[in-house]
Amino acid sequence: MKKNTLRLSLEKYKQYGMSHFSSSEMAILGMFLTTDYNVFKKFNFIEDWLKNSDLYYISGNLTYSEKKNGMILMGDLYEKKLTVKFSLSIDVFIKFLHDWEMAVKQKPEEIIVTKEDNKISIKINMKSTVKKQIVYRR
Repeated sequence: MKKNTLRLSLEKYKQYGMSHFSSSEMAILGMFLTTDYNVFKKFNFIEDWLKNSDLYYISGNLTYSEKKNGMILMGDLYEKKLTVKFSLSIDVFIKFLHDWEMAVKQKPEEIIVTKEDNKISIKINMKSTVKKQIVYRR
């Protein structure tokens, strides 16, 4: 399977926006990270839902998420036919969200997420005269 990438850039109001995605799978992840995740995080909901909740399905403003057979499955909430576009094991996804939080707290100029099969990594590029890269891999 080929590597898929998502590139997010720090925008004017200190929020991250998608600047590039290589597939619809990564576009779904980008929509989740830039909109829905922030709402779920605010209410300390997402990690509890992933680990403990009897609920199998949730939706945000742009994406829906479903837990099935140890996997998190995501898609575009506004497609006429709901189809899974993004999938990752729940354990890896929880670790990825932790890495996402660590990366965002550093306020990098750019965040690059790469996914291949059930492996996902984050690389950040800091704004400075010397480019600094930090890589998180799961």
